[in-house]
Amino acid sequence: MTHQPDEYRATRSDNNQIQLPRDLVTELGFKLVGWIKTIWYYHSDQNKVVLGGTDAAQIESLEAVSENNIVGVDVDDFDAGLHSGGRITIPQALPDEPLKMLESSNRVVLKPIYAIDSNYDQTIVSVYPEPEYDRGYLDATSRSVIKSGNQTTVVSQHTNSV
Repeated sequence: MTHQPDEYRATRSDNNQIQLPRDLVTELGFKLVGWIKTIWYYHSDQNKVVLGGTDAAQIESLEAVSENNIVGVDVDDFDAGLHSGGRITIPQALPDEPLKMLESSNRVVLKPIYAIDSNYDQTIVSVYPEPEYDRGYLDATSRSVIKSGNQTTVVSQHTNSV
């Protein structure tokens, strides 16, 4: 079995697009009317956004917000596994707080929960603004401060659940 990364990092472009790596396009993408698509969901208890396919709608804690084309992926290439990834646009339909956090961040963290490692039928991916994620400022993050002499270390533990 191939190693599956715990997280991916991606740049947010000026037009609010995020580049999804090949592996995540394969995991999240589905075909609909000549396009490869994914769906943006909102998790209100954790105030975060999640990417998934149609099966993610069965997860009670997720509310579907917007269906999104994965730009740059040809349907035939998707079927053959020959694509190299694609771009998705952050939808304006997201709730204000997570939308503003994502739009104000130059980079995002994509944290997958792989179907093979969970009770879900399909992989889902939490999307976090990188600065807040790295500093441990998100609801799904606990922070510990360890002081030793003149050194202070902050340890962040990220819980990725839905």
